[in-house]
Amino acid sequence: MNAKSIALVALFASVSSTVMPACSSQAAQPLRTSDATTPPPTSSPQPSTEQIDGGIEPIPANAAGRLPRSSPTPFELSDLQACSSIAFSLYFFDRHSEGILLNPATKEEIRLPNGFLPVSFSPSREDLLLASGGDLYLADYLGNNPVLLYANEEFDAGIGTRWLDDDRLVMELNRGGFATRGISLLDLSSGNPLVSISDDYWRILAVSPGGDAWIEGFIDYGIEPQRRTNLVFPDGSKIPLWPDFLVLYFDNASSLYQTQIDYMPDGSGVIFAGYELPRESDAVEGIYFAEIEDGRPSSPPVEIYSVPKGSFLVALSISPNAEHLAILVGGAKDFIAVVNLATLQTSDRVVPPLHPDSALVWSPDSRYLAMQSRTAGYVDHLIVIDPLTGARSTLYTAEDVFVNAIQWSDRCTRAP
Repeated sequence: MNAKSIALVALFASVSSTVMPACSSQAAQPLRTSDATTPPPTSSPQPSTEQIDGGIEPIPANAAGRLPRSSPTPFELSDLQACSSIAFSLYFFDRHSEGILLNPATKEEIRLPNGFLPVSFSPSREDLLLASGGDLYLADYLGNNPVLLYANEEFDAGIGTRWLDDDRLVMELNRGGFATRGISLLDLSSGNPLVSISDDYWRILAVSPGGDAWIEGFIDYGIEPQRRTNLVFPDGSKIPLWPDFLVLYFDNASSLYQTQIDYMPDGSGVIFAGYELPRESDAVEGIYFAEIEDGRPSSPPVEIYSVPKGSFLVALSISPNAEHLAILVGGAKDFIAVVNLATLQTSDRVVPPLHPDSALVWSPDSRYLAMQSRTAGYVDHLIVIDPLTGARSTLYTAEDVFVNAIQWSDRCTRAP
């Protein structure tokens, strides 16, 4: 068991020792009590900002008070990890689209063949899954030599597809990107046809790090939408998850990269957004941690962050080293809350105006965050933020186009 797993076990040990009910409102304890030097704050800190030379500069805070403010000067792009690649899609107003691979340190870019959009890098980062017109293709990590994997005249497959491992894909089929038409499993190594796992209106939410299970969510498009979540195994067996919680997730394919539920990198737990049931009229969104043991839920979820009243969750992202959780929050002030998962201390970072489909992605070395922003006149930006200082740099800007589907791989777009 690694240090982070020990930390999470410590959290649930502290919870179970008080014989708490499943829907307790007791404050969460640090995820690693041995590392906590100060108690977690009793309320979520609000983002502090100060006008400097016409711009907004973030002022980080911790339990001891405000830290010295960061320089308003954006950090140099050369500070970014040199050997990495950000994949993203461009959707133009004339309805054509393009896919781009960008080296964030050098801004060197590779444009994918016309009509191909990046879906996701394989777990080994050797391959890149591409989508075009509802069909799926497999290419190398630079997008070269795409080979057709899936084509169907009736149902599309696209950005809802996830890798289980380098040989297996779990696919979300849909019509027009909204109501799904089932989830199927595709084994690339055997050449077997698709194996249907779930029927209509189920959406893939998260895949376990080892690919031995995934989480699906159900949407009932009635007057009162009902949401349910299951833990699903490749053999088709399912376990209902967290019946005492309303788990939040988006219900259209265009926002699938706005993650609101994800596994810890070591598979020891799941972090998700939602509400405890019954939901009170004045309830605020909470971020919860649910322990996973032997691939299955083992303890009731525990709240680790509350979205401030009057704000709403946009996306969350767990750093690859499992040390921090970044939470993108919208509302009167758009900001990123960065939660230290060892102590539950939180620092807020003010961000530029949010994009309608704003996503949040950590760099492979867990040092930076990438996200979209939109300014007046439909000008979209791909920006990188240093979560420790709040400093940011713009990597890409485009007008009259949607920047979407951001991913960050540790493979170079070109040889360094």
